[in-house]
Amino acid sequence: MTSAIVGFIITIDNIFAVIPLSKREEKSALGDLFKTLKEAFTSEEASTRGILTAIFSWFFGYNAVETFFTSYGKWYLGIKENEAAFILGYLALVFIIPAIPAGFIASKIGRKRS
Repeated sequence: MTSAIVGFIITIDNIFAVIPLSKREEKSALGDLFKTLKEAFTSEEASTRGILTAIFSWFFGYNAVETFFTSYGKWYLGIKENEAAFILGYLALVFIIPAIPAGFIASKIGRKRS
């Protein structure tokens, strides 16, 4: 359900808020991205690198689970593909539910030096 809502919002956004970029603007945006990433990884503050590495690792691991879970459910757990896909939907829900209070707690506590 959540993915359907996000997909709907992205579709509406793409339909009504199309702002074409020139080649120069695209190169500038990409250059700014690389410049910002370089600054983040060369910074003396280690927490930025840690946060970016943690986010990358989380997405990498989650996508690996998401990619192979249906096959794993079919061959090793002995369930149908549609049941495995349904279980995968609950996996996303399990990640989302604690993320909301974690965000509020992180906002209250703030960022600490590592």
